[in-house]
Amino acid sequence: MRVGTAWIPPGRAAALSPDGGELALQVRDEVWLTRVADAGADRVAEPYRKLPLAGGRLAGAGSWSPDGGSVAVLDRSTCDDCPVPSFRRTWTLALRSTVDGSPVAGAAFPPLPSRTFVQLLGWRSAEEAVALVGVPGPAAVDRPDDHDVAWGPYHEPGTEAVELVALRRGALAPEVLFRTPEGITELSVAADLAIDGAVRESGRPDYGPLPFWALAAGFVLVVLVALPVLRWLRRWRGRRRLPSPRAPR
Repeated sequence: MRVGTAWIPPGRAAALSPDGGELALQVRDEVWLTRVADAGADRVAEPYRKLPLAGGRLAGAGSWSPDGGSVAVLDRSTCDDCPVPSFRRTWTLALRSTVDGSPVAGAAFPPLPSRTFVQLLGWRSAEEAVALVGVPGPAAVDRPDDHDVAWGPYHEPGTEAVELVALRRGALAPEVLFRTPEGITELSVAADLAIDGAVRESGRPDYGPLPFWALAAGFVLVVLVALPVLRWLRRWRGRRRLPSPRAPR
């Protein structure tokens, strides 16, 4: 797909249709649709349709609906009774027809208030989607509405943890299937496992070995502390070995 000088937001800005025959790509404030079969000898295909986003964004790699007739987009708004009062961003999932971009009728998906990002992984049915969402810390502050989406839709500053959630049409709130411990700000999940519900509770996070600079700093600190202690011990032992002076007769 040729996009020329058009700006493409980093992150999960592309989605493949269920049959693998079409690609949806967010370009600026539009979703461009192209068919793999239309690709020429240079393996490039021109978009056959451009859907306006009106300020939203493509929901992620699992954005195509199971029947291939629509794509999921995320609309951004503000919330009043927010779980994190300083982070008033709310995401709402919606389906747009691939024919004309019009909203697909049906009960609304539950909103996601005070969430830093949303990444749609796939669908359990036409009525239920599975997504990863970022949870902000208590002191996180939302960016203005015109904030560059280059940070999303995967990671944004202020994220404290990540939740795997199920979004059902008509539900008042998402169902949390899994949540990472605090301090884990990004998470990759196999879409098939997430859709099948093959998840378990996480254990304690393993941050891996310490970086070299931390090991080097610790070594220097130990040496600086150990040298004076060793000198003192040698002097103390030396004083104990000296013969005591005889008392004068």
